[in-house]
Amino acid sequence: MRGLRQVLGVISLIAAVTLAGGAAQAGKFKVLASFGFKLGTNPMGPVLMDSAGNLFGTASTAGPRGGGTVYELKRKAGGYKAISLFHFCLSCGTGQAPNGPLIVDTQGHLYGTANNLVFEIYPVIGQKQWAEKILYRFCSQQNCSDGNGPLGGLTYAGASSGTPYDGVSPLYGVTQLGGPNNGGTVFQLTSNGGGWSENVLYNFCSQGGKDCLDGEWPYGGLILDVAGNLYGTTSAGGGNNDGTDKSGSGTAFELSTTGKSWSETVLYRFCSADQCTDGAGPVGNLAMDAGGNLYGATFAGGINCSRNGGFGCGVVYEIVPNAISSSEIVLYAFCQKSRCRDGYGPQAGVLLDTQGNLFGTTWFGGGNDIDVNGLGGGVAFELAGFSYEVLHSFCATAKCVDGEYPLAGLTTDSSGRLFGTTSLGGEFGSGTSGGVVFEIKP
Repeated sequence: MRGLRQVLGVISLIAAVTLAGGAAQAGKFKVLASFGFKLGTNPMGPVLMDSAGNLFGTASTAGPRGGGTVYELKRKAGGYKAISLFHFCLSCGTGQAPNGPLIVDTQGHLYGTANNLVFEIYPVIGQKQWAEKILYRFCSQQNCSDGNGPLGGLTYAGASSGTPYDGVSPLYGVTQLGGPNNGGTVFQLTSNGGGWSENVLYNFCSQGGKDCLDGEWPYGGLILDVAGNLYGTTSAGGGNNDGTDKSGSGTAFELSTTGKSWSETVLYRFCSADQCTDGAGPVGNLAMDAGGNLYGATFAGGINCSRNGGFGCGVVYEIVPNAISSSEIVLYAFCQKSRCRDGYGPQAGVLLDTQGNLFGTTWFGGGNDIDVNGLGGGVAFELAGFSYEVLHSFCATAKCVDGEYPLAGLTTDSSGRLFGTTSLGGEFGSGTSGGVVFEIKP
């Protein structure tokens, strides 16, 4: 597939406009759970599946203590049972607003990020209750030089292969803000026996002055390759202004290490093409194939569309890494269908399956404009090569009971079923602080 894309280049992008976007509802869709006060509301992250097929995730608001929850959908005959495992508190030191994906270790403990900390939760009292251990609180150093606002979750060596975390190896992540230039950081957490210590590996906006040529404000998480290099994106910086942000339209970057020293290489600066047809504002985590090629999505850019200020509705892209000579190919530009039935404005990265197919979600579009803002409830999609297909358009049912506005990416199981969340909608109706967990059988 890599060779095909490299040969076709820009010609294939033009062909994609013609071939892409058969918007038939191909996926068999099912709501597994609707969020409410007890389970928490407004899930912003994806679900995690354990080896038994149970699903875990975070809800950023509500719950019995008001600060959000970690929840489980426990698999049982005929469906799932929704359980709230841990309740964050607005003012009692536990943290609040968990905001990203979870990871699981070999003992079944869960790790994630909330507001301004990294947490671990684990079962106690006969496995029926869960307790929290705070691994690190950010902004604990002067001027938040240690980072502020962790987003995108955590990663570790072996995460890309699905190997559970061992509980002691270093953890890696990003903060959206903080650092000496308030451009965000890449951090490492290291276990030192009884506690954890943080080391900032890179401070963004360290190059190019106000243009932040090295990137600014990372929005998604990191991936780690077998050689120990880290890859991610920044939502701004890079120096190419799309007209909406003077600091630039974002970057894709690599961090590599020699001994204890880390250095950054900008692989691609978005909005390098005229009118940002190459994308602007990369979001979510990257995916990497066996050849080392990277895949992701941008919120804006692509073929112009009036719904997003004239700067495009987002793209799915591929980057072929080659240090500063890396190249980018746009695989699909959103909002090519009437009323944006193919979706627009993705807020998450893409999922790459073993066949090389890409799956993801868009925040808006889909053609079902009964959502609270009349923009369409978003879609779940599949991209096979340059062939694009909508698997489900949200707000397909009255009052958006099937959910609206997915902010997170998708998870798959061994049979190819897809699982995800929407940030709003569900049994309490469109625009409510709810959301759903859903399943799609492509």
